[in-house]
Amino acid sequence: MRTIIHVKNCLKGFLSTILLTLFTATTHAEKVVIIPLLGGEVQKISNVVTVAKSGGDYTDPLSAVNSIKDASETKPYLVFIAPGIYNLDRALTMKPHVSVRGSGSRNTILTGSISGAASVDAALVLAASESELSNLTMENIVAGDGNRVYGAFAQDVSQFFMKDVVIRVKADAGSSFAAGFVSVNSNITFDEMDVSAGAIDEQTPLSVVGVLSTDGGSGSYWSNMMVRGVGFGLSGVGIQLVNSSPTITNSEIIGRSTGIFNFGNSKPRIESSIVSALSSDGIAVSLANPSARIIKTQVREVVSGFPSTTQCKGVYNEDLEEVSF
Repeated sequence: MRTIIHVKNCLKGFLSTILLTLFTATTHAEKVVIIPLLGGEVQKISNVVTVAKSGGDYTDPLSAVNSIKDASETKPYLVFIAPGIYNLDRALTMKPHVSVRGSGSRNTILTGSISGAASVDAALVLAASESELSNLTMENIVAGDGNRVYGAFAQDVSQFFMKDVVIRVKADAGSSFAAGFVSVNSNITFDEMDVSAGAIDEQTPLSVVGVLSTDGGSGSYWSNMMVRGVGFGLSGVGIQLVNSSPTITNSEIIGRSTGIFNFGNSKPRIESSIVSALSSDGIAVSLANPSARIIKTQVREVVSGFPSTTQCKGVYNEDLEEVSF
């Protein structure tokens, strides 16, 4: 690795800048880091809050996000979380114009055991409009609680972004319902996501959904996702849409009973994806009266309930045989 350092010296008391250009010969990738100096001393970078086991501004993500009081469209913030496992005793509540970024999904892990009778009390992360969560793993594991268990929850949210996030939710028969992500009347953008919901004990009956979206979502774009809802028996759904119309591309959706369950006035666009059900009598795609567009997509197992308003082109099964409806 070559390190090239450009230093520009100004008069004492004025801002100096060190520009470090890191060049890796093997990947030909460049990373640029700008460190502002004043009077020859390193200064804190504005609008960046750090979380680390030691040496950061805070040692837990909750305190870091809660410390931000003046975020706005013209004054956005970044909360950067260093590698480590961080246990949350209550939900991480996102704030508008605040991005929370980990050090990679294998390096930064948020864990908890959070549940509630109401959706807003059941999630490890509560989404906010004009905010972003990226580069980390979330795990919410609850045993014997009797309530709902979610990874993340969004209600009446616009423009919430998630990228390179792993969501793992597990519960047992004591819980009423488990889901990786639940969206209500919200527009969500997913990219490079791995979302799963299931039972702690695979022999435990439990109703689970990987991603549940209701009442809205026509401005939602979900791409490059792996989504699994793998409850015991016929209780697992990969993606469930109720009056919701996201665009889903380049993704794999797996359910124990149903890959995608489409209900109500839902009009999703599903393109270049794979949809399957694990149970021998499961249903890959189930459409109950809505319209949908399914393009260049592989469906495994049974396809059920396609109304005349459904538009399909280039849909095929696992033997690469065209499927007609």
